[in-house]
Amino acid sequence: LLTGMEGGAYMFESGLRRDKPARIEQGRDLIRRNLARMRRVLVSELYFVKDRDLVLEPVDLERLARSVRDTMELRAEELGVGLEVVADDGAPVLDELASRSLLVNMVEYALGACHLARALEPPAVAVKLAVINEQAELTVHAEGVRVSLDVVQGALGDHYAPLGKDRAHLSLFIANRLARRLGGCLEITTDEERGCTRFRARVPANGSS
Repeated sequence: LLTGMEGGAYMFESGLRRDKPARIEQGRDLIRRNLARMRRVLVSELYFVKDRDLVLEPVDLERLARSVRDTMELRAEELGVGLEVVADDGAPVLDELASRSLLVNMVEYALGACHLARALEPPAVAVKLAVINEQAELTVHAEGVRVSLDVVQGALGDHYAPLGKDRAHLSLFIANRLARRLGGCLEITTDEERGCTRFRARVPANGSS
């Protein structure tokens, strides 16, 4: 990531010196891409900060949705997957950092799975944030994706174990641990007939964990 940032900065600066707009744009694009990747990595790694206490406060769902969209839209573009993020009105009492990391990890997995499946053209991921029956529901819907039982069991297990060389479900495992940390759970439901999968985290909307 740092090498990519340095390369982007070099292209940007050399483009300025030589008055080459195309090179400036390439450097800027490289910097943006690596910043987005760095942000995703840092958000995901928050899970591993074991001693971090939850900071529970009202979280505006629309603001949270914008944050997730800003974090993941470049990744969606890279993979050629459509991404829609919407939110109902509401401000459940949550830990905002943990909730954002939970969502980012679910979306990260869904985007990658859609890209690999290529069952639809273009593939699409839809995210919905809502409060229903005193539960904050953070839902990610992936069209054209079927999740195997091995992946579900690995993601929802107590201990992470790679499935051979496949570590893609690590993001789901982290999301599940974050949902538990917030006093809730992660549900993974695949509709075999329609060929789509729903990832839904339900956590208390009143801050109880």
